[in-house]
Amino acid sequence: MMLTSVLDRPVRGDLAARLNAVEQLVDFGEGRLDPKLLEDTRALLWRAGERLLLSGQHTVVALAGSTGSGKSSLFNTISGLELSPVGVRRPTTGATHACVWGLEGVGPLLDWLSIEKRHRYARASALDRDEGSLHGLVLLDLPDHDSIKYAHRLEVDRLVEVVDLLVWVVDPQKYADTVIHERYLRELAHHGDVMVVVLNQVDRLQPGDAEECATHLRELLATDGLHNARTLATSTVTGAGMDNLLKLLRETVATRQAFADRLGADVDQLVHRFEAACSLEVPLGLDHRERAAVVDALAVAAGGPALADAVEHTHQRHSQRYVDWPFLRLVGRVRRDPLRRLGEVREQLRNAPIDAIAAQQADVESALQGVTDSAARGLPEPWQQATQRAGLGHVDDVPLALGDALREAVPDTAEVPRWWHLVRLLQWLLAAAALAGLAWLAGLGLFAFLRVGELSQPLLTDRGLLPYPLALMGGCGLLGLITMVVCRRAAVTSARRRRQRAEASMRKRIEAVAKEKVFRPVDDELDRYTRFRDAVVVARGRR
Repeated sequence: MMLTSVLDRPVRGDLAARLNAVEQLVDFGEGRLDPKLLEDTRALLWRAGERLLLSGQHTVVALAGSTGSGKSSLFNTISGLELSPVGVRRPTTGATHACVWGLEGVGPLLDWLSIEKRHRYARASALDRDEGSLHGLVLLDLPDHDSIKYAHRLEVDRLVEVVDLLVWVVDPQKYADTVIHERYLRELAHHGDVMVVVLNQVDRLQPGDAEECATHLRELLATDGLHNARTLATSTVTGAGMDNLLKLLRETVATRQAFADRLGADVDQLVHRFEAACSLEVPLGLDHRERAAVVDALAVAAGGPALADAVEHTHQRHSQRYVDWPFLRLVGRVRRDPLRRLGEVREQLRNAPIDAIAAQQADVESALQGVTDSAARGLPEPWQQATQRAGLGHVDDVPLALGDALREAVPDTAEVPRWWHLVRLLQWLLAAAALAGLAWLAGLGLFAFLRVGELSQPLLTDRGLLPYPLALMGGCGLLGLITMVVCRRAAVTSARRRRQRAEASMRKRIEAVAKEKVFRPVDDELDRYTRFRDAVVVARGRR
């Protein structure tokens, strides 16, 4: 229920903001905080919404107390009528009685309080005592909280949670009773401003004893945490203290603020419980270095460095097919084709991601556990657990996502630089020239062997130093080897750049996986906690 739609003038402003903040606390705390706390908060919000829809012109005051405390006598004295039964039989009051000053619009409020119609009484005559000053008062006489009948105790518990002002009536014999202090007063420690404790039947005490009892009662209330609770001493027999009690009721009714004060006290009580799950420190989250460390760890877990090595080495060996001296490549043919290595890696990543990557599940979990522990540091226990769950929520999906990322990052083995083709053409031309020189030399030898005829001297030597065939074959071979060495070194540089591009591509994709599966859930949880913390501050109000 959105409370802003039902807030009327007495509770606009601070209390309206506090109630809306309490609604946010429930939303932010769902699945993180104690379910009982969230259930109690929803119940309060529902009660507050219903109460605010009802009459804002009436103030509900309940007289609660133990058996024999004289609350029914007080009820009759305040109303000026014998409305609630009084006698020696216990329990006397078996149902809640209500006396109303001013009936306009009070029906739905009494229905909400579940007051039976036969126990509703009206003080509508202008001739009645205090009629004008108490107009708008709804005075309830509750059953005894220590009644032997369980239904009576349930009735007290129900109404104690919803009335605007609680007046606890105690007597000199049982004002220190453990039941009322532990079960009610101590539990309502945040409701001192909307509570009055009346020490009734003081006519049974000597004046000095009455003051001593009142002092002891105030000490007990302070022990219960009710430092602000007002105390009065009354007697329906002598009328002592009744004027003070009536004055308090008149002031409460006149301000028409009691029900808003009661809601504020209820909020205080709940916020105190929420504060246990809130820290004053602002969560730091993950810094740049921690995020980079997680990406590095995920890259290692996914086998990124090994794949980068494969890209570099494969590029180098692939270049040899283009830049090496053709005759040397013939020797390498008996060796395993280097292109198969990267091709097999790509095929494994493409066709068997589960088997290939799942083996690194433990490394992934270790990396994510570290980052979640770091992100959750300094948070209250419930939010530490929530942050850890957020960081590890996709731990089963991360390995497969990393496999997809690596598949996309592996470069295409068919990509060949243009200069490789030029070098390859040059090498084949040099090889062809060398073969031509070899064929020339072989032909000369054959001619010499067959003694076909005398060869001309210019065809054999250059100034008598080296035969032309040997010069052609050796020169082309030497030039081919020099070209191979120079181009291999260039290919090494190219392979390193290719590795760097592959690493950058892998890192970019791994960062995307980490952001989607780890960082974003953790950041969302920390942002949720920050908003929860801000809502606690607002719900706390000015106290």
